Amino acid sequence: MDSSTNLGFLEGVPVVLEAELGRRTITLGEVIEWKPGSVVRLPRTAGSALDLYAGGALLGRAEVLARSRNRKVQVTEVGDVE
Repeated sequence: MDSSTNLGFLEGVPVVLEAELGRRTITLGEVIEWKPGSVVRLPRTAGSALDLYAGGALLGRAEVLARSRNRKVQVTEVGDVE
């Protein structure tokens, strides 16, 4: 029996997908100083892949696609990513 047969009953369960560019700890004082146009530095470089999470679990990585008004991501890695 393959895994799709075993998990088929879960296919309709909704999950919240989160795409994260990066995390950084900052002070509340820094947040108070923000204004439109402020730049917040993150630990990743431009063009880095986003981490994809569901239920707090890292599921994979993706790249941002900006082909239209709607932003989309293209999955580049699935499963065991480090």
